[in-house]
Amino acid sequence: MATVKVIEIAGRLSGDFSGRWATPVSCGVDLVKASILLCLGREVAPESLTHRFERAAAIRFAFPQPGKVISVSGMDRVLKDPACSYAYLFVSAGDSVQPISNHPGRPAVVVASGGVLQEAIAKRHATDRNAALGDRGCTSSR
Repeated sequence: MATVKVIEIAGRLSGDFSGRWATPVSCGVDLVKASILLCLGREVAPESLTHRFERAAAIRFAFPQPGKVISVSGMDRVLKDPACSYAYLFVSAGDSVQPISNHPGRPAVVVASGGVLQEAIAKRHATDRNAALGDRGCTSSR
């Protein structure tokens, strides 16, 4: 059997954690897997692209004031929250947060899910309180 090496692909899924996290928790479709199969020239079963359920997902990014991160707290509570589908901190104490001018500059993200959009947003707000995202969670000094 020949070895296949993928050097580069031009296909792109939606950014902002939508394709990897929000889509699977909202409808059960794994767009990342389907995209990889397509890029490898393999068949994607039509039923794998059919919604298995109808839920909602809400994504929240942290936008703290620029400065040095003094402390970060609450991620353990966020990760244990049943509404939390994904959460990640891209900074830790001692890091500098610059004014956010592009997507990679955001220091934290939480994806929450619920039965309907309003429920997902409410649960996302609850995870915000658990982690105290934004100015409250990433305590910074200028």
